[in-house]
Amino acid sequence: MEPLDFLRCAYDSVERTLGEILRHDYGPERSLEFYNECVARLACIKDKIFETHTLNDQDIAGILGELNRVSDIISLIERSHLGEFSWPFADQIRRIATSLFAEVDLEGELRRPIVHIIAEKRTYQIVPDAKARYSGSQPIIIVSFPRSMKHHVLLHSVFGHELGHIASNHAKASVAALQSKGPLSSMSALTSWFSEAEGLVNSTQTPLFDDSTKNLWVTELFCDLFGLLLFGPGFIAAYKAYLRPSRSNPYYVDHKKPTHPPYAVRHRMLIQAAHLLKWNLPAISSSETNFAAAERSFIHYIIGDNYSPLASVFTDEQIQTAIAGIRKLLCDHATAAYTPISGPTLGLLVRNLSHSLPPISAGIDPDGEPRLDVTPVSHILHAGWVYWIGRDNFPSPMDFFHTNRLCDQALLQNDAIR
Repeated sequence: MEPLDFLRCAYDSVERTLGEILRHDYGPERSLEFYNECVARLACIKDKIFETHTLNDQDIAGILGELNRVSDIISLIERSHLGEFSWPFADQIRRIATSLFAEVDLEGELRRPIVHIIAEKRTYQIVPDAKARYSGSQPIIIVSFPRSMKHHVLLHSVFGHELGHIASNHAKASVAALQSKGPLSSMSALTSWFSEAEGLVNSTQTPLFDDSTKNLWVTELFCDLFGLLLFGPGFIAAYKAYLRPSRSNPYYVDHKKPTHPPYAVRHRMLIQAAHLLKWNLPAISSSETNFAAAERSFIHYIIGDNYSPLASVFTDEQIQTAIAGIRKLLCDHATAAYTPISGPTLGLLVRNLSHSLPPISAGIDPDGEPRLDVTPVSHILHAGWVYWIGRDNFPSPMDFFHTNRLCDQALLQNDAIR
């Protein structure tokens, strides 16, 4: 078989696979959009294979690479059946990503990405499109939920960090603020900081620091801050619950691939930001004894730490400048950033959970009329964490799984109300 024969055979196989994906249910109006984009990409590849009479080995290898990328994308949709993740939360991620990451094409038209959500492996991640720029095509962003955590929506706000990786390209001022001074301002400053912190890291080898390491650390910290501003205090709770158990030493730096700053540095920055935003102050009236006590437990959980002063690498001014830049980005794209929840509303949502009801503010007025208020997703997650962390203040507290299921039900009801 000649290389061109194999290429044509591979094309036919991918085309057949694409024709099979619509037999499954992937959510309202999602399959067709994804299918049409893949059809358009294959049409461009087909033109190159069958309409061009002279293809050398280099041409064939390049086209095969394009075909493999389309094949990889098609294979992903088979891992995104409804039921593999919380689709109400997935829709929220889709709305945010579609708004934030629209692109202007060469013709000056706004192209909104196709946000495709899958369940796999163990990690939360977002993979931007690495496609060739086919004429008129839409970018595809792959959002990956850990399959084993599909019911745990309280942890899903960790996705705010992953969205930050794409947002960092649109928030240069915020990224610059984080490296304007201090340990991340230069390689010499980072090396000096590490020499002071080396005893805490408890490593026998100095990490292989270079400029790319510094830039990676800045990006990771920006993403943490972005997630906080997107999902609010619930992000810190999810972040701490999800990441802290895997960091036996919160100061640890991988000496071979020091791509991430120590957990202690990341958490300390989030605490610093929470104080600057005044999110460390209780909202529920102290007269509501059980609910106020639950909120105090929650606040203590998210802002408490006993880390070394060396974990503080930013000034308040740096954090405030970075926050301002992220807020402008979110505002410019009409994205639903977190807004502080009022005490009465937070109390209502936590009260619902204490009675094993979904935490939404919609309800029935005294005269029997339905009150169809839409509750922000971040408020639902915030209330879920307040209940869970402060659950000992309520009789017959639910376990984490059932708390998550009620919050997921709230997201579903919220979508129906919307």
